Amino acid sequence: MQGARDAERTKQRIVQAAVEEFAAKGFAGARVSAIADRAGVNKQLISRRNVEALRERQRLGELPSSLEAEAVLVALFAMAAAGVAFPRIVRAVYGEDPASPEFAERYAAQVEALLGALAAG
Repeated sequence: MQGARDAERTKQRIVQAAVEEFAAKGFAGARVSAIADRAGVNKQLISRRNVEALRERQRLGELPSSLEAEAVLVALFAMAAAGVAFPRIVRAVYGEDPASPEFAERYAAQVEALLGALAAG
């Protein structure tokens, strides 16, 4: 069980680092290597592991095989960082503070629904 906890902690560090990197540099300036540095992991861990996980989901029929796994990964990073990267848009569209737990819960549920619809399509 220790390996699963370590993997989850690493995943959390990567996601947090991605949010910080996108917030600091935007989508055009953010780099996987900088995210990896912030998270304290090898950049290959981020890109290869996540892309392979998405390809496995395609093989299992959970995601359409017509999508490029790399594009899906970039889109997921973008969705994860939306509240930090686009706080004005979030406030304008949702009328909520993008840093609030309420927005985080609401938005997470919608991203999950979107991914579910994508998988069903």
